[in-house]
Amino acid sequence: MSILEEDDIDEQKEYATVADEEGDNYRDIADMMTMMGFEMNHSSARNYLIRVMKKFAETFSERLGSPMKSEAVMYRIAKDPGFQSSVSELLHIVELDRRREECR
Repeated sequence: MSILEEDDIDEQKEYATVADEEGDNYRDIADMMTMMGFEMNHSSARNYLIRVMKKFAETFSERLGSPMKSEAVMYRIAKDPGFQSSVSELLHIVELDRRREECR
């Protein structure tokens, strides 16, 4: 049985957001995007974030050799705060590596 099967994923009751001491919530993200010239409200920020997280989840599962069985599973993984936090950490590491390479 795959770890990505629908029955193995706990249903989230509320929207996830990487908003601990270091993160931002959807309203903060929308405000930042609006200040940068991309008019956005919190629900649009959530929708964009979930869409991108679904792409990460799909890519990770394919690369691990266990493609997701359903859109519902992909959506639940994308909403998971732990998954969002992990992707955020990975992106941070990639950006630090990129900057180090530029300085060489």
